[in-house]
Amino acid sequence: MDRFGRKATCMISTVPFAIAWMVMAVASNLTVIYVARTIAGMSSGLTSVSLVYISEITHPDYRPMLLGLNSVYVSLGILLTCLLGYWLQWRMICYVFFSIEVVVFLCLFAVPESPHWLISFRRNREGAARSLRWLYRDAKIFDDEHRRLSSTLLKSDSEDHFKLFHIDTYKSPIVYKPLIILSVLFVIQQLTGAYVIIFYAIDIFRKVYRNIEGDHEEYFALVLLGVIRFVTAVVASIVS
Repeated sequence: MDRFGRKATCMISTVPFAIAWMVMAVASNLTVIYVARTIAGMSSGLTSVSLVYISEITHPDYRPMLLGLNSVYVSLGILLTCLLGYWLQWRMICYVFFSIEVVVFLCLFAVPESPHWLISFRRNREGAARSLRWLYRDAKIFDDEHRRLSSTLLKSDSEDHFKLFHIDTYKSPIVYKPLIILSVLFVIQQLTGAYVIIFYAIDIFRKVYRNIEGDHEEYFALVLLGVIRFVTAVVASIVS
């Protein structure tokens, strides 16, 4: 994303997801579904560029809340899947999410490139100013952000911005310590079983409701689970 830009990388990240959804929609056997899910899983790491993009274009006062929206939209996606699963067949759901990827790709044409990337990695002062003007219509905020970016350029004039690809970079404590901490946290998050419960929720709720009269009770419980997850994610984002 340092070489091609935040916006371009965001657009690129939608392509493998779209391919995965389409492959899954037309899958004729379980192996093809596994391949599609593997493509989607390996591509999920590309979405992290959106957090970098948000951190670079947002005002510091609103940055924590907007970064917290990442988990909100993950929860919203789970909720949307639960709702669609109540009415639609799974192949149709794949087509719906394929369409969403196409819409996201097209919408990204309308947003500006990160001004921080333009001025730090391309030395493009005019392009950075245009992006800032698009993002900050208020003259005072624009001037403040433009001065901040200009000072960033002065500090980084002598730096090699592509040293990220050098192995020595990862030997620095400011790189490997946060990396280790985040890796441990993500592993613990997966080991809590939160996503396993979501994946097998229908089977779990069917066993719970097998002695209760009524149709589609397990699907209603699944939707309720999605709603609870979404609401708590919104609250966490606001509190942060």
